Amino acid sequence: MFVTARLGDEEERKIALKLNADNSVAPILCELRRYSILRASGHTFEYLGFGPGNYSTAFPSTQVEVLTPQQVRLSQSLKEAAGVAYYSGVNSDGELFVGNQVINPVTGQITNEDIAQLNVVGEENTTIQTFSEVVLTDKLTVIGGASNQLESVFSGPVTFQKRITNTENVQVAKLTYANDDGTVLRQTFLAEDDGSGQPDIDNTQAFNDGDLIYNIDWQAGDSLGWIYEAGTWYKFGMTDTGPITARRFSGVTNYGIGMAPDASNRLKISGNTYIDGNLDVTGIYGAADKYRLATGIANGNNGVTYNGNGSTTSFAISAGHTAYSVLVFLNGVAQIPGVDYNVNGNAVDFSISTAPSTNDVIQIRELVI
Repeated sequence: MFVTARLGDEEERKIALKLNADNSVAPILCELRRYSILRASGHTFEYLGFGPGNYSTAFPSTQVEVLTPQQVRLSQSLKEAAGVAYYSGVNSDGELFVGNQVINPVTGQITNEDIAQLNVVGEENTTIQTFSEVVLTDKLTVIGGASNQLESVFSGPVTFQKRITNTENVQVAKLTYANDDGTVLRQTFLAEDDGSGQPDIDNTQAFNDGDLIYNIDWQAGDSLGWIYEAGTWYKFGMTDTGPITARRFSGVTNYGIGMAPDASNRLKISGNTYIDGNLDVTGIYGAADKYRLATGIANGNNGVTYNGNGSTTSFAISAGHTAYSVLVFLNGVAQIPGVDYNVNGNAVDFSISTAPSTNDVIQIRELVI
């Protein structure tokens, strides 16, 4: 029989045959099975982290510094080649390192030492664990590293079925609100003004009625943003409303601009008011005490009066009037503008007809202009 060693040369060996009593050859019994394989469940690295890996240089007596806990943690090794080799074991203090856990040999206390996973030698915070699903029955706490600044990333949808409590800022690119069954969605996000009063957005996106866009270019007095309805973005949220106040009186809300509202007026405005267009009044229009009086003999709300002398044809009024913005009475009889009088400059002029006679009374009342 020829036998070849795994790492040696071919060799010829003679195997004696067993003979039976009658000189016949007896069978040779052979065990046909897999050999046992011895696997070590752990290693003891007595001076882990010191030197290039041999005892002659790794003894503590040859060291000039003491390893920090972080250096001890980094001494755990991960090797990825044809396979993955992990090393767990006991350090020189008897602490057992298993995965991300450190077990104290005296108390048995298990700690994680702020590491969430094994690390590649010389590299910090290298994730090596991948899970298809994780179920926690109690709670999850993410420290975020020693500085609390390491970011946790969720690349897919995340569902929170209960309340979310946050003690600092929440930063998102877009918020989407949904009702209980998810059939009604509302989006909220940011956009600039495109210069025409509309949001600068990608019009190929799909929007729902009620979606909100906040204006990044907002300034005091501008609208907060836009609300979407039937294909159109409408401005919403008037700002800088300090001069505007509202009060309820007997269930009715009255307003004031520049002044406080009261129970008698639906709207009160303090200051000049400009209206570009028609003003329709269905109630009573009154300006009883707001006539602008001409210069001359003032007579309260009755305008001004002059006395004729048979020759004077011009009687002073305030600036800015026409023949149709003043009411002129001669001895109590209304005069016709353009027929009995005109307005020239700052005066009512009777020169187109007859000058008022002596003792005639001319009354002029200026209308509001």
